[in-house]
Amino acid sequence: MKINIIIICFTSICLSNNANLLMDEGNELMINEKYENAIKIYESILNLEYESAQLYFNLGNAYFRTGQIGNAIWSYVNAQSIEPRNDDVKYNLEIANASIIDRIEMPRLFFIIQTYKTIRDYFTMLEWLSLGSIFLLLHSIYYFMKKLWLSKVFRNGFISLLLLLGMIFSHLFALEHYLIGKRNRNAIVISNAVDAYSGPFFGKNKILFQVNEGSMAEISKIQKNWFEIVLIDGKKGWVEDKHLRLF
Repeated sequence: MKINIIIICFTSICLSNNANLLMDEGNELMINEKYENAIKIYESILNLEYESAQLYFNLGNAYFRTGQIGNAIWSYVNAQSIEPRNDDVKYNLEIANASIIDRIEMPRLFFIIQTYKTIRDYFTMLEWLSLGSIFLLLHSIYYFMKKLWLSKVFRNGFISLLLLLGMIFSHLFALEHYLIGKRNRNAIVISNAVDAYSGPFFGKNKILFQVNEGSMAEISKIQKNWFEIVLIDGKKGWVEDKHLRLF
């Protein structure tokens, strides 16, 4: 058992060191404006199953500099999922989204729903779990202090209620993050003017509409190398998987 743990730790350290060396190489290529080569390096790091917000951010910048808007948006979206409060990622994602041809605007949400989503997405799933654990620890400390000292502060049920609500809502937000990740399969269109068909495979299926590079879609069905996508405006059609990048 100890040997297995040592092997796992050693492998993780080696992969991390290798990824850091490749990251430095990719960054040097970015400085020298060799963006295509930098993309190859950054993608090779992802192939090592190593990821970070900085890696996705740099990859997005390289793709954006080469005019590959779809891949740039895909990279920024992944960076934002790791660091949702990173202002640089948010800004670059907005710039990339503004470059989409015939961009489909997100429908305005009701104020309460938008506020709820903003609070939920402010932290990642692991951050909400950690925050919930902190609330649980504080409530436990409060409970024992209440048993030891019968002061007015520790007899105040309002503090206990706040800590309990904080713990409950933190874990609910974490659970929702998890369920969204399990339930939703989303993708970014990485090719321009992609034909969406009435059914999978070519043949008698007719073209329903075209979707442009950078558009976000939800995957509803899969048949071999074809995906049925649903756009923000509700349009539904089948496209080949080579035109999409899942996240």
